[in-house]
Amino acid sequence: GQLLVIAHIVLSGATHNDVLRQYASGDLGATMFKVETQSGASSAQAGGYPSVVAVQGSFLLVYVQPADKELEARRLGAAFVPISQCAKILNFGTWNTDMASVTAATITDADLSIAVDDAGIAWVFARCADSVSLNDNRCVVAVSGDGGYSFEPVGVSPLDPTDPADTG
Repeated sequence: GQLLVIAHIVLSGATHNDVLRQYASGDLGATMFKVETQSGASSAQAGGYPSVVAVQGSFLLVYVQPADKELEARRLGAAFVPISQCAKILNFGTWNTDMASVTAATITDADLSIAVDDAGIAWVFARCADSVSLNDNRCVVAVSGDGGYSFEPVGVSPLDPTDPADTG
């Protein structure tokens, strides 16, 4: 079976310092091959805080895009398919804002996880980490029943979970 590993690398001096490096294996990890490393030269070549799962015969990769501080997703048909050759899935909805704190071209804070349940439903759990926005610390749970082609929010916490008067 195939194994896909996505690493978050922090460069210095790039337009976007957070990049993804992709490794793949066709022998359950006995050998790993570097498939590609993003350059950080443009928003299409940047990302951080990746999370990946196998769902409906593909790999679903979700990560934070540092240029617009939003989540992006891509479906890879095989571990050896370069991330750059997979179309971005942009169907996250209006809740997908300020998902990272970015300072001097580097993501300084973000929280993201993805899981798949026994029914094959993909779940994204994320925290709005942009400390300069009104959405700081808002938590979001989103679900995808179509293998990651689209996501719908299941729940969004108040804008400030430390303030019981803030109902978001």
